[in-house]
Amino acid sequence: MALTKCKECEARVAVSALQCPQCGVLAPGYSDSQIKKGTSNFVISQVRFGLWFVLFLGLLFRFALAGMMPHPIFYQSVVTVGAWTVLAGLLGLILFESLLFIRRRWV
Repeated sequence: MALTKCKECEARVAVSALQCPQCGVLAPGYSDSQIKKGTSNFVISQVRFGLWFVLFLGLLFRFALAGMMPHPIFYQSVVTVGAWTVLAGLLGLILFESLLFIRRRWV
């Protein structure tokens, strides 16, 4: 078990400790910037997954479910919903990735 110093009281604590046994500070082995970076990476991956999921649903509506519709009106509705969902997913991904690129480039 690796040991490090607590960021508050500088007592020796395990790197994986959730709380310092002496002062009670949370995550004593990590600096605040490391915690914020880990949290932002998690949020970025969740948003990215959500946008890809929207794109997948649009493609599913557009190509897979449209062929199972018994009436032409239903078919047209499903194709339209699928097309708009694909468009929303693509635009969301493009905008999100652009903002991430700008953030990484200028920060």
